Amino acid sequence: MHDASLPLPPDQPGDGLGQKSTSSSFFLPGGDCCLAYRSVRDIPRCQPYRDYVEALWERYQPSQDRHFLNDARQHFLQRFWEMYLYVTMQERGMNPQKGQGQGPDFCLEIEGQRFWVEAIAPEAGEGKDRVPDAYSDLPGEVIVRSVPKREILLRYTNALAAKRDKWIDWINRGIVDPSDGYLVAINGRGCNDFLDGVIPMFIEAFLPFGDLTLVINKTTMKTEGQYFQHSDTVHKHNKAPVSTAPLLDEGYGPVTAVLHSLVDCANRPEALGGDFVVLHNPKATVTLPDSVFSWCLQHHFEGDHLVSMEAIP
Repeated sequence: MHDASLPLPPDQPGDGLGQKSTSSSFFLPGGDCCLAYRSVRDIPRCQPYRDYVEALWERYQPSQDRHFLNDARQHFLQRFWEMYLYVTMQERGMNPQKGQGQGPDFCLEIEGQRFWVEAIAPEAGEGKDRVPDAYSDLPGEVIVRSVPKREILLRYTNALAAKRDKWIDWINRGIVDPSDGYLVAINGRGCNDFLDGVIPMFIEAFLPFGDLTLVINKTTMKTEGQYFQHSDTVHKHNKAPVSTAPLLDEGYGPVTAVLHSLVDCANRPEALGGDFVVLHNPKATVTLPDSVFSWCLQHHFEGDHLVSMEAIP
């Protein structure tokens, strides 16, 4: 991610957006909106972020979608993520087609196989399992506290479960076909997952990886090895267990892969999709060719190991 105080202007090489016209505006006037929306819209120093959002909107909008714009007032990150994901896939030559409003967000045709894409940006949650606030009022400014790992894991597991359930509902309603692939695209910025770990937090939420453990020789005090503890459960505040290995559950077989990003309008890579990470589901009923996201870091789970494929520029 580049420095949020020095955002890449949307008309500079590298962001893939190009110049935008002024046919319509993403931002609407009025006070009924979330803090992030209002900050980007109204604070003068946020002008570069505002310009970037408007450039995405220019690429994304097929027409004057008033419902989308109204919903963005209260769900700014969610609608930004949907636009960013679509424009990135478009720029990468994937030719995404928008859904009809009753099902997933986008559809891709890959080697004769249909894949649906559904975007989600989980928020901090509510109650005693809520992720503590970690941001100031302005985009790009972060208040660093201890990492609330349990709460973040719960937000990720809840997000994936919700989208798996949505898929089953779409099948039952005949909107999608069981033979279709399904990519769940999760943006973790809204649940305050912004610190890099040895294994990304979203992977710990979906596969049984726990804390990194060092093997130390008691005599020499030298490190002789290391491994990740097996961890397949996280507990809610009320002690209810939640699986942190859903991708090893046959019930999640419809989920082909999980795409992850931490992008927002103030914190983004120079190239569209530059921070995308794809985690392939080892139990997927429909598999995704590695070549589709060769420009991303990709992970496969083989045996009890995570096998990584570096991005190809």
